[in-house]
Amino acid sequence: MLFPFVAEDRLLAAADRCAASEPPEACRRLLVNAERILTLPELADPLAQDVGVNLFVAQNVLLEASLAYRLTGQERYLRPVRALLERLTDPGYRADRLPTELHYGFLLVGLGVAERLCGPAVDRDRLSWVAGALGAKLAAAAASATWGEDTPQRNAWNHSVIGFTGLGCAGLLCPDHPDAEAWTATGIDRLGSFFRHGITDAGMTREGLHYAGFVFRNAAPFLLACRATSRFDYRDPGQNPYLARLGKVPAWYAMEVFPGGRWLQNLNDSNWDPRRALGGFLPLFGPLNPQLTGWVYRQLVGVDGDGSHGQAPGLRCCVLFESVLWAEPEPADRPASGDLPDLLFDPDVGYLAEKVRTDPVSAFAVNCGHFVGGIHDQSDNGAVTLAGYGVPLLIDSGAANQPVEGSASSSHGHNVVLIDGRGQHPAGAGIGVSGVMLRVERAPAATMVSLDLTGAYRAQGYHRITHAVRHCVYGKHPVPYLLLVDDVGGPQGAPAAFEQLFHTPPATRSRPDNADEVELLIDVDGAHAGLVLHPLDCAPVTSRTWVGGGLPWLEHPVWAFRREGRHEVMATLALPFREGERTRLSARVDARAGRVRLRWQGDGQAEEGEVLVDELRFRPGARSPARFTRDGVALPQVEVLLARRPPAARSRRRRSAALARRLLRRVWRRLRFLSRASESRVS
Repeated sequence: MLFPFVAEDRLLAAADRCAASEPPEACRRLLVNAERILTLPELADPLAQDVGVNLFVAQNVLLEASLAYRLTGQERYLRPVRALLERLTDPGYRADRLPTELHYGFLLVGLGVAERLCGPAVDRDRLSWVAGALGAKLAAAAASATWGEDTPQRNAWNHSVIGFTGLGCAGLLCPDHPDAEAWTATGIDRLGSFFRHGITDAGMTREGLHYAGFVFRNAAPFLLACRATSRFDYRDPGQNPYLARLGKVPAWYAMEVFPGGRWLQNLNDSNWDPRRALGGFLPLFGPLNPQLTGWVYRQLVGVDGDGSHGQAPGLRCCVLFESVLWAEPEPADRPASGDLPDLLFDPDVGYLAEKVRTDPVSAFAVNCGHFVGGIHDQSDNGAVTLAGYGVPLLIDSGAANQPVEGSASSSHGHNVVLIDGRGQHPAGAGIGVSGVMLRVERAPAATMVSLDLTGAYRAQGYHRITHAVRHCVYGKHPVPYLLLVDDVGGPQGAPAAFEQLFHTPPATRSRPDNADEVELLIDVDGAHAGLVLHPLDCAPVTSRTWVGGGLPWLEHPVWAFRREGRHEVMATLALPFREGERTRLSARVDARAGRVRLRWQGDGQAEEGEVLVDELRFRPGARSPARFTRDGVALPQVEVLLARRPPAARSRRRRSAALARRLLRRVWRRLRFLSRASESRVS
């Protein structure tokens, strides 16, 4: 046994479940998939599919066909494994169908799983030879290509860690190769570097859950095999100093689960469809945090979620293999709402997500991070999401890799601001933009966030705006709401058109005919809530249809609130409500003074007769944080999570020095001009 990623007792237990008179749904679906692998023409040669997806399909063919054979003993399930292994012996075929380190990594992990599950039923000599050839190719590429550089930036990148995971697997699969031990040691070392540089103290990777699943799916079998062979135990804090970070990863997933389950929040370069994000989740994190890991899995693809157990059409993003082998935890292990996380704040990634799990239920997230060469490459700085009363209301739809204006990679796919029809510099394919969180303060009643987005718009000279600052107030008690104030100056102070974008799910009923606001009734998975989008400075309302990147909504509306001017302070209130229960409020905006005041009158949601006055104060045109008060005083129990000195705040001495330098440069240029003019006259 070269790749002992799973113990024999677990395999026997899975086989018993599969052989039961009424097998679990996950086992039944695995056998359905195994039959599809045998009969569907497009799966006869999975690597012949488009190179953008063939690595996922080929790996799932190896995983699921091998597991079906191991659990049933039926040799016909070996046919696709043997056929794929035979094709991989052809170097020309490998060169044509495996163009990247990702392909090699995915295939080597799949071959390792097949070696363990199929045993001597596959040609182990051929398998070891193929693994050696793939490993040699990876080792050579790592020594010369940029993905192999041993730098924090590269070690944090999903492409690099998958390539080195594959190299580690190659070392385990061909023990007679002279470089085998070095390959495995390098794979272990680079995974450790990924834990250090690619996972933050808050338990987030620097790319979203969509890409985190790629890493964890491939890392899980390799780490389990290393643990079984006593090479490296990722669960031992003595061997893995970053174990605490890994233990926090399930909380990140839990914060992104939609209020009703089934879907993941599509922000921070993630994706609504949870299946790819769940790769490796059960085997890696189940032993570290079983209760929360089980809850996330059940809410998304299990008995409390979509019931798919990770099955996906075409095998492009299946996690059935893990559902069957590691078995979804029993619902009796469901944690109480008080045991679920209510805050995720990561200043390294630039991300804040918060949930109120007691009435009135709501959730909020904002994304604003630093671009690090190839990582965090979406134009979504300042993007927000909002849920109220168990329903997602403001959603994010940007998860793509098309660096062109108007694509999901650009600002058009997010709840941000467009300037003259263009957003932040379009991102993707290694292009990225950065934003800065200036201040984050949190209290039980509200959370306030100030963001400097200027650099994201000015990147590579894309816009010549004077500034772009966003202030967010997420109200939690006694009523949920989101106040957004965008303070933006036109290109070099010239007039411009500014649009605030708001993506929402399709409404079952809408009332956008009033030019002052939009009122929507939204139904998601049987839960109902209303949303009022109210631009407080009475801007006109327009709408357009946005075609998203996939489920749950292939298309949905985006609402655009347009203003025109040289310097605009745009204040918009997003107010969730239960049908038949609307909180009465009045609002005043004084853009020149930098003040937005909301006066709330309780009705159904707040205590009858209760009056609250929330006020946001800021300096118009300044890249500095705002201040928030309720009834004229700071919120009680406030916690300052982040307080960064604004980039424009300089001491008088520094301002004087900068002015002196500018004057000297002008004098020097003038003297040079006069000198050249004199020389010209003499000649």
